[in-house]
Amino acid sequence: MSYLNSLFYISPIEDQKGSDFNSITRNIYNILNTRSSLSVSEFLENQILNTLHFGVPSFSHFAMDSENDRDLLCQIVQKSLRIFENRLSYVDVEFSLYDRLKKEAKLSINAVYQKGNVKVNLLLRVALWEFIINDWQV
Repeated sequence: MSYLNSLFYISPIEDQKGSDFNSITRNIYNILNTRSSLSVSEFLENQILNTLHFGVPSFSHFAMDSENDRDLLCQIVQKSLRIFENRLSYVDVEFSLYDRLKKEAKLSINAVYQKGNVKVNLLLRVALWEFIINDWQV
């Protein structure tokens, strides 16, 4: 059960940066699980986004078996984090795995936070189209 808790809940960090990083993980969760009013193409083409466009566009029509859709999903996540989470810089998102049976996709976010590298592993529950922060490393 503790393994499931670590998958579905963000655990606190014990060091001084803990509250900052907990705030970042909450914000990442909120960004990725909020749907923007823009379409995927509008979101990716628009150079100036503001709080009215907070979140990511709906990608429920994406096929996780499609390489093109996987790349688009990574671009969407990367752009949304670059715009809406200003504490992270040099954000890079990679699609690492799709498990058809579990209907889960795994993505990895690499970024820089206060002159240190951060890695956040995401789990996308395709049945619900919900992102979960699986784990992180500072």
